Amino acid sequence: MRLLPNQEAESLRERFVDFIPLLERPRSRVKIEQFDDLLPFVTGIYLAIGRTSFFELLGLENHGLRFIASNGTPTNHELAVISTSSTWYLETIHFIINVDATLNVGKRHLVNTRLVGRIKQFFEACYPRLVEISKLFVERDTSGPGEDPLPDVLGLRRLNRNNVPFRRFPNDESALIGLFGSTVSALETEVASIYGLFARARYDGKFRWVSEQPGSEADLLPLEFKVNLDDLLREFDSATHDKEFRDLRLIIVWDRRLTEAQWNVKGISEARRTHLEGIGVPTDLVEYVLEDAYGNYCPLICVADLLGGITAAAEDDLDEFIREMG
Repeated sequence: MRLLPNQEAESLRERFVDFIPLLERPRSRVKIEQFDDLLPFVTGIYLAIGRTSFFELLGLENHGLRFIASNGTPTNHELAVISTSSTWYLETIHFIINVDATLNVGKRHLVNTRLVGRIKQFFEACYPRLVEISKLFVERDTSGPGEDPLPDVLGLRRLNRNNVPFRRFPNDESALIGLFGSTVSALETEVASIYGLFARARYDGKFRWVSEQPGSEADLLPLEFKVNLDDLLREFDSATHDKEFRDLRLIIVWDRRLTEAQWNVKGISEARRTHLEGIGVPTDLVEYVLEDAYGNYCPLICVADLLGGITAAAEDDLDEFIREMG
């Protein structure tokens, strides 16, 4: 990552220090061996991620430039994504890949069309990792189009844990998603492999308990994020939300307290632990289940509890909050 010269460069470098471990963890890396045929052509990749309204600080006035260049000459080959992940984050990402390749007579397209296809596949593979980074440090951006906000890390209570870049409790689902990702990284472990996060789909995302690549979308399981568990339970009963408890295979919350009748949060019994471990659930991290009145249950992760296992870098409010939850 290289910052263009500007008066904010020093402060921006300090801000990025917390994210170096995220970039180095194995799950953040693209399986580069799958692109051995592409790498000899690549002479450089220029990457910038940030709020659309702040791009001018780096001298980048356009929002989200993503294209192929040939020996320094921009082409008409733009880079997009066709996955089901939210494409709103494209606005926050500049990605220019420069290759040593021949342009056609019009000097706007590469002669090697197969190379173009491979570059687009490479960007598609990089995109989920770029989105993870964007969610972790880009705050709410009201200058861009649409209603899909970036994480707002401005909460009311202090959070200061080692190797976790968030400094406030989450107050929306986007912030919770970013905090969950950074918490798992700080713990140097894996809970699940998340393959998609959606802003307007029926459920918030899809995942697998195991790390192997899915054979098809049918191998992916639905998951839900909620700051407060009570909010999810109310959605189960609401006619405006087409959500069913029996569909979910993982629930991730910040506050596991509930007031809704007929529901319980319980520690995992030995019988359930044996069953869950049999399907790959890491019960050393997934310590709870949400149970309905009929005894049906779903694994539940409380991010506040996970953070409680990380040493506080300075005084914060987390331990008190966990005690309040009980």
